[in-house]
Amino acid sequence: GEADDHDSEVAVLDGIMSAMRTTGFQATALGTAVDEINRMRSWRLSDAPFREGVDDPDLRDPSARSKIRARIFLSYTSNQ
Repeated sequence: GEADDHDSEVAVLDGIMSAMRTTGFQATALGTAVDEINRMRSWRLSDAPFREGVDDPDLRDPSARSKIRARIFLSYTSNQ
């Protein structure tokens, strides 16, 4: 079905990105960037322990912390 097609496409793209890590300098940098973006996309504040006296007391509840995600800013430079 449609979900299986999407999963298959994602698996193919993941395979391409994995292969690019060893294909040359720029491809390696792109592969590293993709890994970092995936790490940031899966991060939640609940991954970090609450620090008493440092963190906002309203964020002590693990369920509240699990809803806070990373904000990602992307930029690039061109050497042309």
